[in-house]
This record gives sequence, structure tokens and C-alpha cells, in this order.
Amino acid sequence: MKMPDLKGKLFSVLGMLLCFAGAELKAQKQLRYRDFGVQIGTLTHVGDVAGGDPAAVIKELRPKFGLMYRYHFKPWFGLGVEGSYGKVFAEDSNHGNPKRNYQVDTDVLQLNGFIELSFKKFGKYQRQNSWTFFVKGGGGLVFYDPELREDARYGSNIILYPNAYTGMQMYGGGGFKIRTGYSSFVSIDATGHLLLFDNLEGWEYKKNNTGNDMMASFNVGYTWMIF
Repeated sequence: MKMPDLKGKLFSVLGMLLCFAGAELKAQKQLRYRDFGVQIGTLTHVGDVAGGDPAAVIKELRPKFGLMYRYHFKPWFGLGVEGSYGKVFAEDSNHGNPKRNYQVDTDVLQLNGFIELSFKKFGKYQRQNSWTFFVKGGGGLVFYDPELREDARYGSNIILYPNAYTGMQMYGGGGFKIRTGYSSFVSIDATGHLLLFDNLEGWEYKKNNTGNDMMASFNVGYTWMIF
């Protein structure tokens, strides 16, 4: 007589667990959402011409424009893709080397995938948090088209790259989001980009005795959440 009672209780407990699990999965699925955003910002270069001097960086800032799409599996976790177009510029006269007269003037198109993590729950049904810090990281393709300076004298130890090229990069950064409405927010972030090549300037040393080029970006975006 006791065995059927024990089985009945066991099945009841399992049934309750399955119900709770199903409700939890449904709740998590309801919190998923997508968003689409536009960005404007700046792009700077660190390489064989630009060395990161603050005054020169400000002087050589160039604009960048981009689009972004994300899918948020949870209120604090999402995957995204983004595309942007910008320009990097630098010249020797701003970095203490006017006699050499080299210049960087390169159009840059980026296509990246990334992971994003928020420090607070943000997005769908999370109106109690009007802002949050976030970090992001990923990588992708870089399409670049250097324009060489015609009056520069390039040494015999330099290889010129005057055409358009494709390379890869890794990048990461962070910032914060500020909710502006039920389904919109503003984001401000900064990212650093490690390029897996060393000819963004349109040239590189034959012996490849320098590190890969880098870029930095500061971005302001406006995003619409799609529930």
C-alpha cells in the first residue's frame, strides 16, 4: 500500500518541477528582444606614423558612421553585428618627424561580430534600470584603401601598398547605455582595435620590425528596441 503512495508523490514532485522549469523557460524567452541602432563617432590611428600623443590625436580625429544590430538572449547578454565606415589620418609633422614627411590617409570599412555584457538588467520589461555599464568584444573584417603622399620619399627598406586591401581585426571596449523611452536608448562607448596587419598606412618595413597597427574609436549611438 505504501509503494503506490510513494510513486504518486514522486510523480507529483516531478510534475511540479517540470511546470516550474517550463514557466522559467517561458519567462526567459519573453525577456528576449532585438535592437537596431545608428552610430556616429571618431576614428584614430596608432601605428608607424601616429604614436598616441594626446595633442596630435585630437588634431587628427576623423569621423566614423555605423549601423548595429543585436539579439539579446537575456537582459544582460547579447550577440550583435555592426558595420561602419570611417577614415584614419596622421602625418609626421604632428609627431615630431617633419623631415620624413609621411602621412596616413586611409578609408576604413569594418564588418564585425561581437558579444555584449551589461552590468545591470536592461531592455525589455527592465524599466527599473534606466542606465547600465556594458562591455563588448569581438572581431571581423577590415576593408581599407590607403592614399599615399606623392611628395614623400620612401626608403628602400619599405614596401608600398597603394591599392585597396582586406584584413582582420580583434577589438573590445565598453561604455554605458541611458534609456530615453520605453523602446529606445542612447549609448556612449570607446573601443580599441588590434589589426592583424601592419600596412594600414599604405606601406610597411620589409623586415616587418614593427608591431601591427591599431585604431581607437569613440562612439555615440541611438538605438531602437524591438519587442
